[in-house]
Amino acid sequence: MHLVHPRPKCKFGRHDMIVDATYVTCSKKPLTVDLYEGKHADRDSHCLQCDASPPSAKAELVSLLVSLTGDFSDTADSEVFRYYLPPEVHAIYPRYGIKDGETTV
Repeated sequence: MHLVHPRPKCKFGRHDMIVDATYVTCSKKPLTVDLYEGKHADRDSHCLQCDASPPSAKAELVSLLVSLTGDFSDTADSEVFRYYLPPEVHAIYPRYGIKDGETTV
């Protein structure tokens, strides 16, 4: 694939929350819930995948911008991205399991 825009970026809200984006093969048609990434034969397009979102210390909604040029001069619209608080585990039951594992908690 010839890359016209070799350095795409994603911005999560503020200017300091910018990550790289990578071109990946994907399907043009929407996938069903049971097809997470689709079958390889169905991946006939190219999409952008943002690298892992930068961490946020609080639960919040931010605007997600994707830029092909990497400087965000080419963006007009944004999508909402939701940050959640990290989960907290207060107890596990059962407290013990067999040494070979596979104990359902």
